[in-house]
Amino acid sequence: MRQLFWFILIPPLVMVSGCSTTTGPAPVEDRAVSGMQGMEESPGVVVETMPTDDQGTHPGEKIEPPDSSANPAVVALLSQADKDIGAGREDGAAATVERALHLAPKDAYLWYRLAEIKLRQSNWQQAYVLASKSNSLAAGNKPLLMANWRIIALAKKKQGDKSGMELAAKEIEKLKQQ
Repeated sequence: MRQLFWFILIPPLVMVSGCSTTTGPAPVEDRAVSGMQGMEESPGVVVETMPTDDQGTHPGEKIEPPDSSANPAVVALLSQADKDIGAGREDGAAATVERALHLAPKDAYLWYRLAEIKLRQSNWQQAYVLASKSNSLAAGNKPLLMANWRIIALAKKKQGDKSGMELAAKEIEKLKQQ
């Protein structure tokens, strides 16, 4: 009985302890949209050095979902994520794509979309991990593989991993030649 009491009492206390007691507006970061749709480089860094495919696309350009027969709930969640991104609510978009992943955990496109959002949030390590996960599920989907490798290249560049960025660029070149 005593264990049940703690099992019921502790989770709400943990949730309440995480609440902020600060007042006033939250700090706002200016994220002006550039040619990379919100994933611009730091001032002074040349974006054009990022690898592009034959159409000149780069991270941030929309890749269409490969499967038109997707779950309608997933399609609705992706639509909501697009609206959140358009309104500058990347945290909401990430949460929405995560909900979609609960419905379709083996959907490479959903992992790519989450990686793209993490890149927008400057969360380089998560962007890299999620794009890698997407690549592991994207067998044969060349546009999606290339988009993932571009995310990986930029994430590695932002982490200061020149060799990782160069490896990603080589993978993009291999895909171009296929």
